[in-house]
Amino acid sequence: MPARAESASGLPVSWPAPVSSYTDTELAARIGEMEQQIRRARMEQLELIAEADRRRLHTTHGARSTQAWLTSLLNIDGPEATTRVRLATATTTSGETTTETDTAHADSSAPASVRLPVTGEALAEGVIGLEHAKVISRCITKLPAHAQHRVGEVERLLVEHACQQSPRDLAKLADRMRYMLDGDGAVRDEQAQYESRELHYATARDGMLVIKARLDRETGAKFVTALQPLAAPRPETNGVKDPRTVGQRNADGLATLLDLALDNDGMPRTGGQRPHLTVTIDYNDLQQQVQAAHTTAPGGAGMLDGTGQYLSPQTIRR
Repeated sequence: MPARAESASGLPVSWPAPVSSYTDTELAARIGEMEQQIRRARMEQLELIAEADRRRLHTTHGARSTQAWLTSLLNIDGPEATTRVRLATATTTSGETTTETDTAHADSSAPASVRLPVTGEALAEGVIGLEHAKVISRCITKLPAHAQHRVGEVERLLVEHACQQSPRDLAKLADRMRYMLDGDGAVRDEQAQYESRELHYATARDGMLVIKARLDRETGAKFVTALQPLAAPRPETNGVKDPRTVGQRNADGLATLLDLALDNDGMPRTGGQRPHLTVTIDYNDLQQQVQAAHTTAPGGAGMLDGTGQYLSPQTIRR
């Protein structure tokens, strides 16, 4: 394997040979090795942040807090800077820090700060990443006072699984543990999610409808359960796979779901009629298009009564 130059921290800074010279085995090995080095460097940065916070270094730079200082120094968002300071406090042995956000996002019944020594060791070894540590920190921070005697047990279990799982899968395990150890807190979270539910829709300038939503867990599960079978890829035809993208399949699935809903007798009626789409079009325009169905010649437009948008006669016929 080609030699490399390294920085003081051990990270490669230049490559004497192009990466195209690596064999497949060497390339895969180097990618994994680099990930481990990046993770170790991240832990080294957390140790530096913890020491800077202990020294109140931000005051010499005119910043109101370590978080604000890091936001400017590293050109990162405020929430990310806050997370790094909290992780630095929890995972290092630099002593107590002076951060002003120890309790900013913690549960009211949880301690002001947590210590995560096992997480810090795993970060230093490069076997877990910063995203794993964020998941572990959030889980531990939310544990109520009556579960504090199990903090060490919970941390060790999460770190063990973090070595084998993605942050997303680890978050599912952390969520399950939260339900086991803090049922009341989990109920409060669910209620808060329900209260923050929202769905907005608006017509874009090109006439397409834009939908934005945040759904509580139960409603979200209903949506996914109903949509998935309708958005599945079509069977291959003569060896050709469904050409639609995931987004297109989801949109088509939603269209089918809406058709099923509109055809359902259980839908609320207006004026004694079930909800339905009404399109108004000049008869002569429609007749012209029927007679010239094999062409794309213009010939008027229909209007959707529900939105006031126009549709081509070809689409109306379909």
